[in-house]
Amino acid sequence: MKNFLFSYVYFGNLNQDLQKSKLGNNFFTMKWQYLKICLKSLFFNAHVDFNYVSDILMEPIIWFVDNFTKFLGPFFVLCVTVLMTTVIVISFWIGLPYWWERSCNFTIGLLVVGHWLMINTLFYYYMGVAISPGYPPQGSLIPEAVTICKKCIAPKPPRTHHCSVCNRCVLKMDHHCPWLNNCVGFNNHRYFFMYIIFITLSTLFIIIFGFNLVYQEVWLGTNKDYETLIGHPIHFNISSGESSNNS
Repeated sequence: MKNFLFSYVYFGNLNQDLQKSKLGNNFFTMKWQYLKICLKSLFFNAHVDFNYVSDILMEPIIWFVDNFTKFLGPFFVLCVTVLMTTVIVISFWIGLPYWWERSCNFTIGLLVVGHWLMINTLFYYYMGVAISPGYPPQGSLIPEAVTICKKCIAPKPPRTHHCSVCNRCVLKMDHHCPWLNNCVGFNNHRYFFMYIIFITLSTLFIIIFGFNLVYQEVWLGTNKDYETLIGHPIHFNISSGESSNNS
C-alpha cells in the first residue's frame, strides 16, 4: 500500500512539474524520468534504513563467528602461547645481556619486576583458559530462574546468557573470548581481567626498557649511512712533522 501511494504521489507531482517545465516538451526526457520513477517504486521500502542495511551486511560475519570460532579457538590459544614464549625468550637472550653490561644492580631490579609480571601473566592466562565459566545446575530446581532458555530448554537464572559458540548457557556471561577458547563468566571473570591488567603492564615494561635497546642495536646498528671500518687504525706521527717544520 505504501509503495502504491508513493508511486501515485510521485507520479502526480512529476507530471505537473514536467508540464510546467521545458522538459515536458522533450519526449525522451519525460520517458526517462518515468522509467526512473518506475524502478524506484518497484524497489521502494519504507522500512529500509542505514541500520537495517548494516545488519544485513554484518550477517556473514556473524555466521562465520558462530560456526568457526569454536574450531579456531585452539589455534588462537596456540598463537598467544607462542607469542608470549617468543617475547620471554628474546627478553632473556637479548635484553638481559644488554642491561647487565650497563648496570648489574639495575638489571637485578628489572629481573625481579619482570619475573613478577611474567609469572602473573602466565598464571592468569592459564586460569582463564582452564577454569570453567560456570553453568546453571542440571537436574535441580532453580527458584531464582524466571525464564527458560529457548535453545537449551532449561531454567535460565538472572544474568545468564546462551553462548552460540559453546552452545550452553553461561552464568553472568560477559562474552566468548576466542583467545581463551572459553567464555568469560561467573567463575573466571577475575582471571580474565587480571590477565588483561598484567599483559598491559608487561607490554609497557617491555616497551619502556626495550626502546633504547632496539634504537641502539637494531635501528642504528643496521643504518646504511654508517660504514664499517676494515683493517687496522692509522696513527699519524705529529711530532716528526713539527720537527721538520722547525728545521
